[in-house]
Parts: sequence; structure tokens; C-alpha cells
Amino acid sequence: MRAERQTTAASGSTTAYAVVAALALLLAVSAPSPARADPLPFLAYGVGLRPGQVVEAFNKGVSVGTTTVDASGNWSISIPASAAADGDRIAFTLDGKVTREGVTFRSGQFIPGRGLPLTVPGAFNSAPTYSAAGVSQVVFSGSVSQLEDAATTAGARSAWVQDSSGVFVALIPGAPTFVNAVFNQNFAVGFSAPTTVTLVK
Repeated sequence: MRAERQTTAASGSTTAYAVVAALALLLAVSAPSPARADPLPFLAYGVGLRPGQVVEAFNKGVSVGTTTVDASGNWSISIPASAAADGDRIAFTLDGKVTREGVTFRSGQFIPGRGLPLTVPGAFNSAPTYSAAGVSQVVFSGSVSQLEDAATTAGARSAWVQDSSGVFVALIPGAPTFVNAVFNQNFAVGFSAPTTVTLVK
């Protein structure tokens, strides 16, 4: 009788363990696997443009985002990871004109500091806004002749740029060649990088 009770108890214990094991297996199979995080976008942005200008980003010739510069001159474009792969070169246009600057796409990253200074070769980054004293600061990249044309269009009597020693040198639009000889000598190759120019009316 005692042996029968022991056998029955052992059988019941085995059954209980089997049920628990089956439940554990069922829970393991049915438990949802951890969701995989989607790749994060890349944030491109900048400051100092003219309100209302249109910035568009391209990857391999395909548009991946566009925005309009706000009233403070700021812009930003969030480029989704589905539109580019890490290492892709992102190009930009400003009002439909290709800019000198571009960035390398990195998922989840952003442009440090004040962002990307977009400039179109041969043009100021934004329309000059003159102070009461007739002075305006703009950013320019391009040749000396392009700077002269841009300064003339902006109504400036002179355009001043700092040379390598920090001295301001003047370009006088429309003046005889000898008048601008020093400027041309200092900046013979033009301005390949965005350069601050002070315009005086």
C-alpha cells in the first residue's frame, strides 16, 4: 500500500513537472522577439541664408529632401536612412543652383557646430543687407571677376577682404586694373572656400 502511494506520488510529481516544462516551452515560443530599432536619419542644417530661399538635398542625383529657409535664415533637412547609405555623398542646391558644399551621410548623426554654410560659386550666400552706414557683410566663393560682378550688382562701391596677414584689401568694381592690382595679387586664385566680404556702398 505504501509502495503504491509512493508510485502514485511520483507519477503525479512527474506529470506536474511535464506541465510546467510544456508551459515554459509554449511561453518561450510565443514570446515576441525584441524589436530591432530602425536606422536613424541624418540631420543637415545651416544658418545665414536669405529667408525664403529653397534648399534641396540630393543623393546620386535623386532628391532626398527639401526645405525653405525660415525668417531667421535657418534651414534643416532630415534625410531618412531609407534614402541613403552610410558613406553616400549628399549634395545640395540653393534656389536650384548647385552649391560647393556637401556632406557624407552617416545614420543617426548630424552636422556639428553652426551647420553647413551653403554657397553658390560666383554669388553671395544671401542678398546684402546694408546698415545705416552703408556696410554689409556677406559670404562669397568664386573668382575675383565674379566677386566684382556680384559687388556691382549689389550696388557696392567697394568690397573688402582680409588677406593672410589680417589686413583688409579693397576691390573697387569698375576701376582701372592698376587700382585693383594689390587685390588681384593677393587673391589671384580667387576664393575656393567661403570667404567673408565686407561691402561698402
